[in-house]
Amino acid sequence: MAEDYLSNLPVEILRHIFQYCDAITILHKIGSVCKRLRAVAYQYNEIKLEVTQTNYNALKTILHGIPSHAITSMEISYTIDNTEKAVIEYFTSQITRFTQMQYLLLRSVSNYYMKCFLQDLNGIQLISLTIDIRQVPNEFIYSIIPSVISKLNLQKFCCTSLNYKLKNISWPSDCKLTYLGMNSCLYSEYTNILQQLPYLKTLRLNEIIFDNEKMSDVSFTSRLTCLTLEDCSLSIEHLKLLVSKTPAIRNLTLAFHNKIFQSMADIYDWETFIRIQLNFLDKLEFFISYEYSFDHMINLELFVEPFKQSFWLNENHWNVGCEYIFEYKKKILLYTISSATRFRQYLFSTNGILLKQNNYYITKRENKQPIHIAPCHVKKNE
Repeated sequence: MAEDYLSNLPVEILRHIFQYCDAITILHKIGSVCKRLRAVAYQYNEIKLEVTQTNYNALKTILHGIPSHAITSMEISYTIDNTEKAVIEYFTSQITRFTQMQYLLLRSVSNYYMKCFLQDLNGIQLISLTIDIRQVPNEFIYSIIPSVISKLNLQKFCCTSLNYKLKNISWPSDCKLTYLGMNSCLYSEYTNILQQLPYLKTLRLNEIIFDNEKMSDVSFTSRLTCLTLEDCSLSIEHLKLLVSKTPAIRNLTLAFHNKIFQSMADIYDWETFIRIQLNFLDKLEFFISYEYSFDHMINLELFVEPFKQSFWLNENHWNVGCEYIFEYKKKILLYTISSATRFRQYLFSTNGILLKQNNYYITKRENKQPIHIAPCHVKKNE
């Protein structure tokens, strides 16, 4: 029936479909079906490009036909090497041609591409810039980032490989960043970031590296409300001091993958720290990888018992689960249920048993995929 054809779908549904398609599929394949689909395709302003050795000629033709004002959001992935410098330089010039673009995500880029891109930013005013560099950033990248942030007047900046050090990066005095994502910073320089970025509300780091130096005691006001540490290795005492620098914080996400917790006493100390020191939080997500030392049968209920108090279940509705991983002997995962899949990139293919909300489940994890769970019956020893 005519109603079943793609060309007769409402524009809203077509745009939803486009979210799962790349630029060639949208503009070349779907856009070639009929005049209506071509018009809808070329009005779609959130384009995803995957530049490869084999498709860049087709992409050049497609991009050439898009008006300079038509794109507001773009995601680009590169699987070409640095020897294709002409290709890299061409797509750099094409990005800066879209003067209305506000959101840009660059995946798997090299230092050479970053150099080309950061040096040629005339004509665009981005709100958000996210960069996934497949190499360790070189000195030039570190030197130019502050001026790029200032020039674009960015509000959100993420660079997955960036390791902040005060000697490498000095944020511009007029910086309006409200969201910052990096790989790491030094413990002693954490407050430098907050002081130099007075508008910052969200900070996302893979880790804070403890360097045996004290944090600055200079008084300042921080607007930070959301902090994420993907691989925290700080002690509870150092974490306590860290959080004390940001009294406005309301959302906290922490993952511990190192051997910070080595006994049940550490688990109880963690629960007490959250309940007493961080009781002002609106949202808490944590993920703890724990290796227990005893050899007798494991009791998952023992691990979740501290988190059954009213503070956790009734006042904040923070449900905590405990998972035993079969493939890793003596490994226990303890986490807020809302973060069960958030830190999946740290686990390869595994199977386990999960206790949550007094029920048991069999779990299956595939690398970087959502966790699969199935109910199971556990017979308790009398």
